[in-house]
Amino acid sequence: MLGVLVVNILVTIALWLCLEAIAWLFVDEQVSLLSKIQFVTMTSRDFVVADSDRGFRLRANFSVPALHVNSQGLRGKELPKDLVDKRLILALGESTTFGWPVTDDEAYPSRLEAILNSATLDNSNVVVNAGVPSYSSKQVLLYTEYLLTRFRPDIVLVSILWNDLFYSSLEDWTPQSLIPSYPSKLRQTLLAYSPVCRWLASKPTGPQLVDFYSRDALMEYKRNVAQIARLCKSRGISVLFVEPPFSEQMISDTGETIWKNHFSRKFLPKLADIFLSAQIEALESQEVPLIRHPLGISERSTSENFLDFVHPDEKGNEIIAQVIANYLENKGRSEKK
Repeated sequence: MLGVLVVNILVTIALWLCLEAIAWLFVDEQVSLLSKIQFVTMTSRDFVVADSDRGFRLRANFSVPALHVNSQGLRGKELPKDLVDKRLILALGESTTFGWPVTDDEAYPSRLEAILNSATLDNSNVVVNAGVPSYSSKQVLLYTEYLLTRFRPDIVLVSILWNDLFYSSLEDWTPQSLIPSYPSKLRQTLLAYSPVCRWLASKPTGPQLVDFYSRDALMEYKRNVAQIARLCKSRGISVLFVEPPFSEQMISDTGETIWKNHFSRKFLPKLADIFLSAQIEALESQEVPLIRHPLGISERSTSENFLDFVHPDEKGNEIIAQVIANYLENKGRSEKK
């Protein structure tokens, strides 16, 4: 009996290893960009750790060739010791601010700092990249509250929309959906090392939805945008929102599947417009401007300068940074007059 039991255990292990091998070869390659955004796969991002308030955050002192997180948990180099003597610009948002998947120096906050300092020739500007991939508007709001206790920025830039739109595809959406609970240590290990477990965790359950979004999610997004703007203004800080990038041409001909919701090629741009309109209404209520640029949702940009339908390439980040720099320069001239 013991021998039979051992044989069965060994056969089970062998079958599981074969399944894992097949998954390594095929499943991981077939996982779409959108499914990788799901929180269950966050554990495969070794630059992310759990956070008791925001669900997750960047891992401090993380470093690989294309990505560095400094000792304060912010993407990029260490902040200068004379930070109080600089004009500090805090850039908050999701992966489009973080710069997914471009390098530190190619992300728009880094390019903005370089452009501003090339104009002043005195390195008087510091742009902090506080973007975190997969952050929702609620997480950005909480992160803003936290960072404003640590820094006194002159300007806050915010770009947030896509993750709220993705979360709105949850049929059972609740406000808590915007701050996912980080998995247990065991679940983290399984998700990190087992593509089978990652696939099972992200596999949709129940019947597939088509072109569905939660109106409650849209309203919560609108409230969070207004609250971010209100928070900065209450501290006497200039706050500006940056229009989220979007390339309609990069949407698959068959549409995009987000969890168990399939967005058709025609509906996804309409939903982006709905969320952008909600953002504009929230900003207008707080008298906060929205910086538009050639890669923004409203521009219906081509596939040029995009890596996928939401993430600009190196040149796209440069374009966004230049538009923001021009806006800040014009704004400065107007204030001097």
